[in-house]
Amino acid sequence: MSRKYHQEIRAYPKCAILDLCKMFWESGCLEEPFVACDWSFNLRDQFQTPDLHIFESWISNYVTNWASCDTLCNHTVGAYLEKYPGAVTSLHEWATSPNRWARRAAAVSLIIPARKGLLQQEVLTIADRLLIDDDDLVQKGYR
Repeated sequence: MSRKYHQEIRAYPKCAILDLCKMFWESGCLEEPFVACDWSFNLRDQFQTPDLHIFESWISNYVTNWASCDTLCNHTVGAYLEKYPGAVTSLHEWATSPNRWARRAAAVSLIIPARKGLLQQEVLTIADRLLIDDDDLVQKGYR
């Protein structure tokens, strides 16, 4: 369904697609954020440095389960970090956030870049920071 409707909106400006993604996040439905994750990942060639603030706001305000956290962060945020590796410093802040999903996001955002041999030192640094986290869902995110 995501692919089908993406064909209809893919010519829209990036900001319009991201606005639609935000509406999906705000819906409160379980499935709609996965469309937002797919559509935002499809914009990876258009990512610009300020876009990280959008993704961070989605994590802070809308992510409420491990599946949406991992889908957004593995793909969209991971692709963003591949394009802008210097932005990985934001993950250090996320790793100390009181928000469990931000802490998990700090780890899972690095999974796909790490599989490609990228940001390896940052992977170890974030893992060290989360090593003593007592939240099971955070620990499962970086193991």
